[in-house]
Amino acid sequence: MSHRSKRAVRKPANAALDKKLARYLLAGGAVLCAPFMSRADTITYSGILDEPATNGSPVNVTFAAFPGGPSFTLAAGTGDLDNYASVGGASLLFAEGGGSNPSDPQAFGFGSLISAANATAANGLLLRYGLTGESTAGFKGGNWPQNGNSAYLGFSFTASSQTYTGWAQISADVSGPPGSGSAELIDYAYEAGTSIDAGQGTAPEPSSLALFAIGGTAALALLRRRRAASQAS
Repeated sequence: MSHRSKRAVRKPANAALDKKLARYLLAGGAVLCAPFMSRADTITYSGILDEPATNGSPVNVTFAAFPGGPSFTLAAGTGDLDNYASVGGASLLFAEGGGSNPSDPQAFGFGSLISAANATAANGLLLRYGLTGESTAGFKGGNWPQNGNSAYLGFSFTASSQTYTGWAQISADVSGPPGSGSAELIDYAYEAGTSIDAGQGTAPEPSSLALFAIGGTAALALLRRRRAASQAS
């Protein structure tokens, strides 16, 4: 085979590889621009709040986009022998199904699906814990972590004939002496639609990050190939 024929075989292969790298680069660029922008457009995220609720000092959340509309309150308090954390909502419903009482709002883990269909509780107990107990020592009600670890509250509301679903990340520490119970609203998010994943809206999807990384690798490889081709000529 002549020198000319070798070059004729190699060129199409190089061109095909360049085109493939270019496609990866475009895919990564699309991930960088489109999904992040669309998430920002559709999900309202509070940012990190870390607002504490203590006995007699609840945290009140009003969604600014809906004046006079839905809101909820995170409260922490004490009884004679126990501490508790609870939520209540105005025109807002909480996803239920956890703890000893099925009507109590459920503690969701990160990534769990929150559905408007399961949001039927107008208010409820997140956690109640007694040192000596009302019935047995160390009794616990509600399925929230009692040691201060966080979980996600699911909620739903309707505004301007549109259904919204959302989550609020909350921690509760009620295992101390009566009167020492507290809770904290860490952050929250909501969007139009009938479902949302707990924690959604705070970071890009792992698949998006992977595609962006592929795009970056493709850009670097394409740049190196073109530099080598330029130096060879």
